[in-house]
Amino acid sequence: MRLPWRQAREDEFEPINWLSQQKAQKYSAEQLYAARSVFDQAGRIFDEVFGRYDLILSPTTAALPPKLGELSLDQPFDDFAKRAVLASPFTAMFNMSGHPAMSVPLHWSAEGLPIGAQFAAPYGGEARLIALAAQLEKAAPWADRRPPALA
Repeated sequence: MRLPWRQAREDEFEPINWLSQQKAQKYSAEQLYAARSVFDQAGRIFDEVFGRYDLILSPTTAALPPKLGELSLDQPFDDFAKRAVLASPFTAMFNMSGHPAMSVPLHWSAEGLPIGAQFAAPYGGEARLIALAAQLEKAAPWADRRPPALA
């Protein structure tokens, strides 16, 4: 009987993805379950917050947008990790908890780069986020704004 899959090969992946895949193979199902439990616990904490508040507002990133290529998956892991942690500390928590979130460009840096505001909603709150995005875009249009290099 021929199996419908084959072993992944290193040459089919960016170095960071290959490294992540290799590390993932070393974890047991029990360790993965424990990690998932932490994510679920974070979700329950956010659920408590959303019991009192309609939305959570935070920055989207901890730094200005990275230059093209700075978050390439084709670089040493440590270099990538330093840049990625600045690009995603606020978005990661909602990726882990599974709550819907959106980023809208409500401000621009002196260099003309967009600075995002992130809004997160309770489970099932996507319509609330889309309605808010429409209101914000009407109040502060961004569709025609482009960073200087793309203008």
